[in-house]
Amino acid sequence: MNKAWLAYDELSLRFEGRTCGVGENYFAYLNEIALRYAHIPQMLTGATEVLSGTRDAFSLEFPIDVDGHIRWYLMRALPIEGGASGIVVAHEDITDRMLAHIALQEANNRLRLLSQRVLTVQEEERRYISRELHDDLGQTLTALKINLHLLGALPPADVPMKLADCTLVAEGALEKLRQMSSDLHPPQLDQLGLEDALRYLADRQAIQTGVQVNCENGDLKERLPKAVELALFRIAQEAISNAARHAKASQISLRIERQGDLVMLRINDDGEGFDPATARQSALKKGSLGLISMEERAQLAGGRLQLRSVKGLGTVITATIPLATIPGDASATVNKGGG
Repeated sequence: MNKAWLAYDELSLRFEGRTCGVGENYFAYLNEIALRYAHIPQMLTGATEVLSGTRDAFSLEFPIDVDGHIRWYLMRALPIEGGASGIVVAHEDITDRMLAHIALQEANNRLRLLSQRVLTVQEEERRYISRELHDDLGQTLTALKINLHLLGALPPADVPMKLADCTLVAEGALEKLRQMSSDLHPPQLDQLGLEDALRYLADRQAIQTGVQVNCENGDLKERLPKAVELALFRIAQEAISNAARHAKASQISLRIERQGDLVMLRINDDGEGFDPATARQSALKKGSLGLISMEERAQLAGGRLQLRSVKGLGTVITATIPLATIPGDASATVNKGGG
């Protein structure tokens, strides 16, 4: 009996009150506990077939619950070499390997879901742009064209009023174009930096949703790398949107600050709150990537995202990114006002 079997046997002692000692019939012992564990009949069948020579070898991976923690074992049965009658049965603790395998499967599932979602979002954005250009801007420009044509046929006294109408239509088209451009990529982020872009985001969300959004920025002094600024802006954008639309928050606070080589973004809301584990599983099943996309953005920037939420007590989201892990970019980190 190898060490892994002895460790497994100790678990059996806790559940059954006895172990399989040296010299005891292994098959008789398995038969005793066969009704209590789903994997035991498979072990018996496999080991028996190896012993009878109907199969060359047998292996089985199985889990055991130990005080609420799952441990995984690998059982192998091989015939004794040299023609002697008998088999060698070994048990190996493979918990670390299985946990790594499970984590890899979950990561692959997340990657597949994200890839599918990226394609969906691309198509949704294309439809949005096409619809806005055709239905809104297209009609606005058509109205402007008609008004301009009418100018030549109007009495001189009516021309100033029609020109004023044309000006209003043109201003409306420009405002719509600015809004579409900002939705696709906020120009404030490139031109003014993260702090000013977050203030703009807070003001815009407050106007659109009626939810009070307080933006408290620590003095960053220097521009952050572009990848970090974009990641933190999108995290803030998603968190504020979720708090306003889903959590029914009445107040949201936003704070960005730098502590040495770390930059931290914290978003608090007084909304309904939720269970993070349940929300994450639901998001994976339904393909809703709000929470997952925030986590992925933080990870892709070399950082991590922490979420604390209690039903009835609101939510706190903290994104922390170490600047030392970001590749150098001469155009990304500049002094404020330095161009």
